Amino acid sequence: MMRVICYGDSNTYGYDPRSYCGGRYPADSRWVDLLAEKTGWEIKNEGMNGREIPRSAISVPADTDLLIVMLGSNDLLQGAGADAAADRMEAFFSGLNFAKNRILLIAPPPMERGEWVPHQSLIDASLRLAQSYQALSKRLGIRFADAGGWNISLAFDGVHFTEEGHKAFAEELYQSLNKGESFMLEVGIKAPDFTLSDQDGKQVSLSDFLGRKIVLYFYPKDNTPGCTRQACAFAASYAEFKTRDVVVIGISKDSVASHLKFAQKHELPFLLLSDPELQAIQAYDVWKEKKLYGKVSMGVVRTTYIIDEQGIIEKVMPKVKPDTNAAEILSYLAGEQ
Repeated sequence: MMRVICYGDSNTYGYDPRSYCGGRYPADSRWVDLLAEKTGWEIKNEGMNGREIPRSAISVPADTDLLIVMLGSNDLLQGAGADAAADRMEAFFSGLNFAKNRILLIAPPPMERGEWVPHQSLIDASLRLAQSYQALSKRLGIRFADAGGWNISLAFDGVHFTEEGHKAFAEELYQSLNKGESFMLEVGIKAPDFTLSDQDGKQVSLSDFLGRKIVLYFYPKDNTPGCTRQACAFAASYAEFKTRDVVVIGISKDSVASHLKFAQKHELPFLLLSDPELQAIQAYDVWKEKKLYGKVSMGVVRTTYIIDEQGIIEKVMPKVKPDTNAAEILSYLAGEQ
């Protein structure tokens, strides 16, 4: 399961500006909770009312797969300019003992006229902040998203999200992930662990295979032409994978019963894992919009990951061809030796 930390201010915390003493919107109206519900990820809300960009480093647990940071509005409200806020953010990231390619920096939606925003200068500064953050992200190799284009409704104070704003924010971030803007799975990061049932109904975890190289391939559906050719190509080459002590695992959202029939029919000697709840499929960012004959639907995009003996992603192979996937992997592995 993906482990995510959302580190931010009151808009991450879920502050309700209509309340007193720091009250929050209900969980079904907070973007962090809504994102957790949509993805099935383990998401920790580290939002805090009034937080400015920290002047010192924070500790991020080593097992964190993604750190989402959205800060800067309070810095602007306290008189800092956009450039100064971006400099603070750069110093903050520089002090983090955490992989930069596992960070997503979100530029907050621009402020609007309201009780907390009496002057146009604050609105202009919030717009410039997004530009500064984008440039900073490119320099540091950090993922970036600009919530300024997400049409987030703000409350009467001109700063805080409304309940509808939180819902829109969660949906836009979720859709960004599903449209191919991968925020978490790149070469060099820890492969998300999961536990799923195989074709025999046994529980299998990715971490069961630490110390061995893993070929983890995601495919759309059992017994379809392309998926059958891909699986049979892996079966035909399985002896060579076994000689190299490489574990081959196929994952789709088909049921355990479907996997068993598929494996028996084609004499597949490797593991097929059932993921009907999309636990691993979403964690590995392969659940995407697909177009077929003009119709748009969600589905698995055929993708293969090679994971090293330490559980680190070694190679990502997106949109692979079913007939050549196994051969390409063996060619890659042969080049490693």
